[in-house]
Amino acid sequence: METEFSIAFVGTYYSPFLAAHYSDHPGLISLPYQAQLDALLGSSFGDSDFYSNGMRHQGWRAYEIIANCAPLQKMWAEENRAPDIGVQTFVQQIAALKPDVVYFHDLSLADSTVTQQLKGLVRLIVGQIASPVPRTADIRSFDLIVSSFPHFVDAFQRAGIRSLYQPLAFDPRVLSRLGPRNPKHAATFIGGVTPNHQARINLLSSICGVTRLDTWGYGYNQLPADSNILRNYHGETWGHAMFTALRNSNLTLNSHIDVSSTFANNMRLFEATGCGTLLLTEERENLRTLFRANEEIITYRSTQDCADKIQYFLRHEHEATEIALAGQRRTLTSHTYLARMAETAATLGRMLVRKSD
Repeated sequence: METEFSIAFVGTYYSPFLAAHYSDHPGLISLPYQAQLDALLGSSFGDSDFYSNGMRHQGWRAYEIIANCAPLQKMWAEENRAPDIGVQTFVQQIAALKPDVVYFHDLSLADSTVTQQLKGLVRLIVGQIASPVPRTADIRSFDLIVSSFPHFVDAFQRAGIRSLYQPLAFDPRVLSRLGPRNPKHAATFIGGVTPNHQARINLLSSICGVTRLDTWGYGYNQLPADSNILRNYHGETWGHAMFTALRNSNLTLNSHIDVSSTFANNMRLFEATGCGTLLLTEERENLRTLFRANEEIITYRSTQDCADKIQYFLRHEHEATEIALAGQRRTLTSHTYLARMAETAATLGRMLVRKSD
């Protein structure tokens, strides 16, 4: 059922991914704006069109803007006879689209200069954050901040900023874009290693010292040349290739960013289980609200416990497969973007109606 509401999602893509994507598709840069956008969204990178697709299923008009994709934004400016002002071009796009809601996936885009411009263009400014809050973000101008960190939600609310707890999710459409499952990797880890992931680096170093762990991700060039983590490192991987690597793993390890505190929240929880791969993740206080430990996922309490469980489940493949399939059923039933956006649409709809009263 279509509503009268509309929403524009504004985000950024990882620059090396954008460079590789345009390099792999040399004719893309000269195609019309919509064709370039469709190709980028079709890569399944990051959030892709997962949020906007979910909102369309709720009857909303929904748009995607990739603010830092220079060729894409330049083409939009040319087609709309607007000045190409780089990343800030998205403000002109908002002015042209006139959505009721602008929803930021990257809060660093929303400094006070931008939020003041948007106040006259949209009815609600919303953001989603699951990483350290950028210093430049004008968070007090947001009408709502969504986070998969329960402690972030509490902190925002204590500061007088309306906030909503919402776990991340998986889009089942990804499965139709992948080939058949071919589990050629025993144990894997896919993710970044940066100064914000020190606990993760320590864990991976220990695990790679006692068992083979195939790894992919960004930031590995900052590791010492003799780091155990680099023994079976295969480079960066994104979108379809990332999902394929997950799908072709018997087991994949998860470790959260340092600012996650004691909570489970990251995308890998749902990407791995959604692909039907056995997920091994830390015990966290809210994890039981998402999955049944030892039935749908496996948890670990320490580095040694993690190493022991990797070895156990690599030896007991049938048990690992049964748990992985149960985890996939839970994700495809309870943790989809369609379900999450139903909640978002209801929340934002109520806020818009109240604002009209």
